[in-house]
Amino acid sequence: QRNIASELEKDGYLVIRINSSTQIAESGTRLSSYRVVNINATSGHADLVVYRNGRAWMLEVKRDKRGKKSESQERFATCCRRYGVPYAIVTNIDEARAFIIKSLGLNI
Repeated sequence: QRNIASELEKDGYLVIRINSSTQIAESGTRLSSYRVVNINATSGHADLVVYRNGRAWMLEVKRDKRGKKSESQERFATCCRRYGVPYAIVTNIDEARAFIIKSLGLNI
């Protein structure tokens, strides 16, 4: 996430990272935590919110294409589609850039 966000910022985009993590307590209980900067996020929110020139993109970052979306991430993706917000799963900066360019209808 950090690398993709940093590279997009160099490209002139405003990028907000939505961090979440799950830890296992000594008792075996799963503890979820969220660190949100500048916006309120719901469970399943995309990892990166990217802005430029009045446009926004939601990027879910996975380590590889086999990474599976959680049920809450599926709901968030559906919500994005319903409201016409571009949403994609990406694994690297090249995929992120390609998605943004494609969503703008550019053939670069």
